[in-house]
Amino acid sequence: MEFIIDKSGALSVKILKGKYINVLPLTKYQFERFIWETAPEWCDYNEIIKTTGRVTPTRVNKQNHLSALLSNINFDEALEISRWFGSRPPTAKEWDVAYDMAFGEVRLFKEALIYMEKAKERSKLDIRMIRLIENMHSSGVKRKDLYNTVGELVCEYPLEPFGRIYLKRPDDQLLVTGKPSTKTRDLKFVYCGIVEI
Repeated sequence: MEFIIDKSGALSVKILKGKYINVLPLTKYQFERFIWETAPEWCDYNEIIKTTGRVTPTRVNKQNHLSALLSNINFDEALEISRWFGSRPPTAKEWDVAYDMAFGEVRLFKEALIYMEKAKERSKLDIRMIRLIENMHSSGVKRKDLYNTVGELVCEYPLEPFGRIYLKRPDDQLLVTGKPSTKTRDLKFVYCGIVEI
């Protein structure tokens, strides 16, 4: 597996030539970095966090790992955060490739940890992301375990207006809407970005 460190200090894994996808969906730690640096008007941090809680990276385990991931946001908010970090939403096809090549692999977190230990640009890594993956790995959480309770937002096309928006899981995809609501927040989805190099 080939990795890069994105603008947020998190890892992305290569899925296609010149395309990498975030190893984890957006985390609350990335969200905090985003709001510290941009202070968007729409953001009510406490409102977004209160329904799912927040867990420190060193306390993540098999029972609470979803509390480290960002949910309870809408598609437009996820898109704004993703753009700020230099990524875009994956298409359904790209997500399927990512699942087959990386997300479905039990060794993903182990290989990510090996990369992080040896990374020349280690200083660009967010220490919270390192601790999060370490604790998920040591507690037996696999990337594919996330889909027991949430799906990931994907789109029909890689460019705006993105076409239809789907909630994607390994075995199915549900049409969310042709144009996502800018008001409705949802606890059933998380968001993973594509970084193109």
